Amino acid sequence: MRGQCSYDFAQESLQRLYDFLQEQVRQRPAPWISWSFLHRWRRLQAAPEGKPDPRKLLERLRDGAVLKMNESRIVPNVRPDGTAWVDCLTLKAYPEPAQLKGLFHRLQEGAGLADLLPDSEEKRKKVVALLTRLHGLEALRLQDPG
Repeated sequence: MRGQCSYDFAQESLQRLYDFLQEQVRQRPAPWISWSFLHRWRRLQAAPEGKPDPRKLLERLRDGAVLKMNESRIVPNVRPDGTAWVDCLTLKAYPEPAQLKGLFHRLQEGAGLADLLPDSEEKRKKVVALLTRLHGLEALRLQDPG
């Protein structure tokens, strides 16, 4: 399944699950009283030390290193209106910039990004800032060439 078909399937499946859950909660509400505290059970990891340096990241990329999505940390959420990455640890979403369609797919594949970087210096800085931020959050892994 791809595109709208998979989106519709996911939406319908989740709706059926929530309908079932709703009925269970209505029939026996007592066991669900503390459900609102579920988010507190999640294990948090210490934030990486230091602030990532965009210049160092760009230098490593120019030397042939490749950025790749950290599959143990990130889940791509592909929808008809665009792609967002969801961080499984922090539960935050990072939408793909509209002007860089295909960026997240390339990062999932570990493909090069040189031809995706915008021509203007200002736009390139924004892209590198996003990549640096995601790398600093451990959403991306930097792999050396070879």
